[in-house]
Amino acid sequence: MAALGGAVAAATAVQVTKLRDAASEPESGLARRVQRKRVILVTGAASGIGLRTVQMFMAKGWFVGAFDINEDALEKALGDSVSLVKGIVDVCDAESCKRAVQTLCSAAPGGAVDVLFNCAGILSIGEFERIPLERQQSIIDINCKGVINMTMACLPALKESRGCIVSMASLSAVAGVPFHATYAASKAFVFSFTEGLRSELVQYGVRVCDVSVDYVSSPMTATQNWSQGTFMAKKNFATTGQVACKVWDAVNQATRFNEHFFVDDATRFAFRMSPLSRALGLSYHTKAVAQSTSAKL
Repeated sequence: MAALGGAVAAATAVQVTKLRDAASEPESGLARRVQRKRVILVTGAASGIGLRTVQMFMAKGWFVGAFDINEDALEKALGDSVSLVKGIVDVCDAESCKRAVQTLCSAAPGGAVDVLFNCAGILSIGEFERIPLERQQSIIDINCKGVINMTMACLPALKESRGCIVSMASLSAVAGVPFHATYAASKAFVFSFTEGLRSELVQYGVRVCDVSVDYVSSPMTATQNWSQGTFMAKKNFATTGQVACKVWDAVNQATRFNEHFFVDDATRFAFRMSPLSRALGLSYHTKAVAQSTSAKL
């Protein structure tokens, strides 16, 4: 009987271990919360990719926290809804980020946050020395420090919900593009941040991933001087809707082994061929600059 009891105990221990391992799978976190609306916090939500992502997740039945530094633009872009809370956030300010999370948790079902989408970002295209230093520092502050601040503020809630962090990256992160030097560096930070944090947080069931695209037709790109160092036809730009769809895919498909998501096959291919992409990108842009300069002479 003692032997039989020992065998049963051993079998039970094995089963408990299997159940514990299954529960620790990152993919299982969201699945266990079907009893309530799932909750996402989106920064940079007043326009472009952020706004389209807010609209898509609301349409799919999520509760959304939409945050932006531009309160007027946010109010104009989004009406009131029982599935939405709006607020101001300056991602460069850690305390502002904490307040944004508190605002969402106080309004969201169960006081939870299931997903953080770090979408706030800025871009400046042009020769490095011609872009004001203050602007370049702002690119780093928003695109890099903003991701750190928002992630730090949201992490306790995401650990509790076994949620997901999605950050907006760029193809320029792996194929450093001339006339985008500081912006490309900021997105390379997002790539590395994603990979490092993913390995740390897997033990808590928190998934970490990013979404990359080449150029997007959005208010941010619409303000750029496309005669300065960028020669891609605008007809090839991705739409904000395409990017939002990929964010949705990232939230629902990200695993511990799959952290980088790409809006289209061309971007994915460029990432996989990144050493060659750097060479081709430099050659392409250098040739285009030479042609542009010759035309002005």
